[in-house]
Amino acid sequence: ALARYQQAATGFRAAADLAGEGHTLKNMAQIHADQRDYEAAEHLLDSALAICRKLGSVRLTAQTLCELADLNLRRDRPAEAADTFGSVLQWMQDTGDIIGQSYALTGLGNARRMLGDLMGAESALNTALELTLGGDDRLVRARILLALAELDQTNESGILALTRIDQAIKLLRQLRSAKIWHARALELLGRIHHQAGRASIAQHAWQSAIELAGTADPALTSQLAEELASSIRQDGEELAG
Repeated sequence: ALARYQQAATGFRAAADLAGEGHTLKNMAQIHADQRDYEAAEHLLDSALAICRKLGSVRLTAQTLCELADLNLRRDRPAEAADTFGSVLQWMQDTGDIIGQSYALTGLGNARRMLGDLMGAESALNTALELTLGGDDRLVRARILLALAELDQTNESGILALTRIDQAIKLLRQLRSAKIWHARALELLGRIHHQAGRASIAQHAWQSAIELAGTADPALTSQLAEELASSIRQDGEELAG
């Protein structure tokens, strides 16, 4: 896939198609991030960001900044991510971009949770959820619900977390292109059930998530396989004991 994207990026560059080149670079960055090659992903996103700024597109520039901030979350750099999400949020508020605000608030909520600011995280995520009321962007709303579920889990509110995940999954099932997010929802669902001692439910959720993620997100599939194998081993040890 990377070779095909590289060829496409070269073609777009030769044709002076900045939008096509920028989109392709972001796709390549996603593949590198999924393979945990974060430095390569950051380099590609920086290049895409330069193109978005050259195009003068506020929305594309903001999206790419959020992707860079998301990458920092994956690299366990929540403070840097929070700064970027905060800047994007201010920008989106100034331009009146509701969807942009929702994305930035969701990322900001995740960053604050990782920093231990649980009240700040809850405030950001609830504001993001309110902004989606009456809207039709189901993926954005599902992502916010999953972020709230992560926060609920941190706050040891497992029942509320399960309710949010159920709501998110109902939205994601309506979107054919949201399989990775559906898999992430099932991963979180399995984690919560596992921690509550419901191993068989957790294993079923993780197995379903593996089938959804497949080869599209190798890092997630590997994580799920490890969680599933660990749970099965633990079951075996308990039976032997």
